[in-house]
Amino acid sequence: MSQELNHNDVDRLLAELSSYSRSGLPVPEGLRQLSASLGPGALKLLADHVAGAMERGEGMSDAMKSAPVRLPAEWVALVQCGEISGDMSGILEFSVEHSRRLRNHRMSFVTALIYPLILLAVLIVSSYLILTVFVPKFKDIYNQLGAELPTLTQFVVDASWALTRPWGVVLLLTLLVLVLLPVFSKDWRERYYRVVCKLPGFNSLVALSDTALMMKYLERTLSRGVPMASALAAASLAVMNARIRIALQQMSRAAEQGNKVGPYLPLEIPATAAWLFRQGENNGDLPASCRGISRYCEDRFDRISRRTLTIFEVSMLFLVAIATGVVLISLYLPLFNIPKIVGR
Repeated sequence: MSQELNHNDVDRLLAELSSYSRSGLPVPEGLRQLSASLGPGALKLLADHVAGAMERGEGMSDAMKSAPVRLPAEWVALVQCGEISGDMSGILEFSVEHSRRLRNHRMSFVTALIYPLILLAVLIVSSYLILTVFVPKFKDIYNQLGAELPTLTQFVVDASWALTRPWGVVLLLTLLVLVLLPVFSKDWRERYYRVVCKLPGFNSLVALSDTALMMKYLERTLSRGVPMASALAAASLAVMNARIRIALQQMSRAAEQGNKVGPYLPLEIPATAAWLFRQGENNGDLPASCRGISRYCEDRFDRISRRTLTIFEVSMLFLVAIATGVVLISLYLPLFNIPKIVGR
């Protein structure tokens, strides 16, 4: 069974190949040096195989295809783009820059949501303190006065009793860990990102980001004479949305069969961007259309992201205010019954 590279290995391989092309170092020699610096593993095995195959006269993409390590087809297509265009250095450098931009787009979502997460953690801690410290004192006062507790107050008192039990502390710590893990853990930020991408408003932002990045990728490769099928396969590396990635791979197969690819654009692509792409394909000027689409989507992404994140932050503040207000109102509701009790 063949081994498989993880994302970190693939990113490192891409960065190494880019540096070899930029510095003029022969790729086989560079891969030999890379292999010597690695411990046993899939990347070392791949580096040795590709270096040996290229020393025997094989192309880099063919060497990757025959490697005992499984490399995603999109990465092989990327190397083919460099070979076909005759601009391996430019394609690889652009891909490294593109990979950084993709990570920056992805992390911009999570980073922007760190503040709301901290607000949520503050809400949890403050609610716990109010319910376990102040509510029991008010309950004792009302019991001494014989005041009848309204339904809302009784609910808060019951919640207070539950949280003062041993499992209350466990619940508090569990909630805090779940909320704050994305702040301190990169792996949890990735999981949190996948959840956030499905939220209303954020899913459209991801589609805009993916469209802008993949169109920039297509413009770069197509303008250098790379066939549509290879360009689309490589462009699937530039997106975060799984459905868009699958659609690009289907478009690549359609291009191999000589079909137009515009009809296969996924529904996640903004309607205006999809229309411009089809127009460019029909007019035979797709690279220029891709460049215009990329700029259009980047502008929309910047505008909508600022508005969406502002709304999200305000919503979190509103939630904190409502939760605090409900608890405070519930504590003061029994005071309206005290005059009746005193007058008996």
